[in-house]
Amino acid sequence: MRRELAEEELKSFSEGQSLDQAAEQFAKSALAFIILALEIEERQRQLKQDVDLRNRGSRAKQTSDIVDKRLRLRKLLARFEVQQIHFMPIVASLRAEVAANASGPIEVENLPLYLPSSLSQQQRAACLTPTLASIEFRLRNAQCSESLDELRNQLLIKSRLITYKEARYQAAWDAYGKLHDGTVPWQKLRPSDIRCMGDADQVSGNSRKRLGKTSRTTGMVRAQEIMHGVSPSGEEEDRDSNEDEDQDAGGEVSLQTLERQRRKKRDELIQKTGEGFRKIPWIWQAADGKGYASDESLYNGLRVEWAKSYARLRRWQEEVLLLREEMRRTLATLSWTASIWDSRTLNTGFLDDHAEGATAYAHRQADILRRLKDRFEILWTNSRIENEEAEEGDKEAASDVGEDGNDSEYMAVTEDEL
Repeated sequence: MRRELAEEELKSFSEGQSLDQAAEQFAKSALAFIILALEIEERQRQLKQDVDLRNRGSRAKQTSDIVDKRLRLRKLLARFEVQQIHFMPIVASLRAEVAANASGPIEVENLPLYLPSSLSQQQRAACLTPTLASIEFRLRNAQCSESLDELRNQLLIKSRLITYKEARYQAAWDAYGKLHDGTVPWQKLRPSDIRCMGDADQVSGNSRKRLGKTSRTTGMVRAQEIMHGVSPSGEEEDRDSNEDEDQDAGGEVSLQTLERQRRKKRDELIQKTGEGFRKIPWIWQAADGKGYASDESLYNGLRVEWAKSYARLRRWQEEVLLLREEMRRTLATLSWTASIWDSRTLNTGFLDDHAEGATAYAHRQADILRRLKDRFEILWTNSRIENEEAEEGDKEAASDVGEDGNDSEYMAVTEDEL
């Protein structure tokens, strides 16, 4: 439809015009104006969805991203309003009326566009360009047709996926097992192996939010213990003890038990959705009973999955380096701040009793900072040792996979091609 309208618009251009003159004339045409309006309308709809996701607690849409989109949409809307005054002068009075009745500023995604379809017949008759309504009608008709085609395609893809999963793969898997006394080299396909976009991430995001509340509560208690001189050394020693021993006479769960449960839940959540822990699904690595891939397209798909995993690995390694640098700077900052408080004990600027109190306060602040630094060093050293052990285990696993001729040959070829 846009091509047909553009061809009609092209016929109105004079033959002697240059390309720049034709482009400038088209930018000021009624067709370009309506196309711009529909683009702004679509961006407003997407922005409303992003704001709704953020308000419902999803971490996929951050506030900074929404602010950037609002800024870009505001600039686009300003250009649209300038053109609209030229084609539809009556809109100026409508905007002024809405602004006067509004109780506060209106967000850019909620601003009305006043397209011909939203005006009355008398208001449309007041427009300088009478073809605006017909152009919008034809573009709206094309939108309906295109939207239905896209919806049908998506439903067809989903239907074929479900049909293939249930009627083809699972049926073949069951038949194979019956023919070979239940021995099937293929892995059984389960509903959890096929995940739609955002399914597990949304569930894990809610769990992360609940975990954060628990972490803040137990963290405040632990910080108070550290500041008052309670040693945290026994925390790791009691990790493998019986939970009954962690309960007092009244049957209440101790802080160590709560902390251990929180850490276990935290580790599980990290393994779920962290980019550094994503693995290539077995579907992409499936082979026949002899261990050989039976379709050349599998290699192409596996190359894509391997490239994405490799990119995630590189990003994760960069994040680890940045995090270690932040740890180092945190420890250096705590040491430097403690030394500042030590220097204040020598020259307090007070006399007699006030000087003694100021000196004691400075010693206390320096001691708190040093205990925090020692605590962070213990936590981060243990964490770093665990990570190094995990990395060694990953290297050993990779070397074991490399002993298989098929896997090592494929990985080598893929890495060279990439």
